Amino acid sequence: MQIQIIGASVAIAIPKTGFGINGIAFAYINLRNTPGGKRIQTLAVDDHLSLGGKSGTLVWSNVRTGWTNIDPIKYPWVCSAQKLTGKTVDLEVVGTMFGAGKADIKMSVIDKDGESTSLVAKMDIESEGFQLTGLKVRGSLKLLPGAKTLICAE
Repeated sequence: MQIQIIGASVAIAIPKTGFGINGIAFAYINLRNTPGGKRIQTLAVDDHLSLGGKSGTLVWSNVRTGWTNIDPIKYPWVCSAQKLTGKTVDLEVVGTMFGAGKADIKMSVIDKDGESTSLVAKMDIESEGFQLTGLKVRGSLKLLPGAKTLICAE
């Protein structure tokens, strides 16, 4: 399996302070079974007009990570990602870039008691875009209408 994150944010968030004013932050989480595969499952998370540090960036972020391998044995959620719809996820794509660079991806699911469980953590992923610090989005995970459902090969 492979994963790719595409996201953008317009906000003022000061890292590690909890201060932030978010205009809009969103990310698409693309999954596919094989490199170059045409069948892609897309999930989305977004946050609009919020205060605090749960979503945001330092002024503006626009980023797209390259496709990177994700082991379905280590991360079994990718085989049934649609079951996570409606759950609160916290997604971060961290790394400074002006055109291209490397980014770290961290995604967790948050339960009703506020407990966080890591869904994926990948480092040094080739990426493109423009951002000073990173993109952070916390919200309810959605399966995009008409999105294909992927199932891992047995």
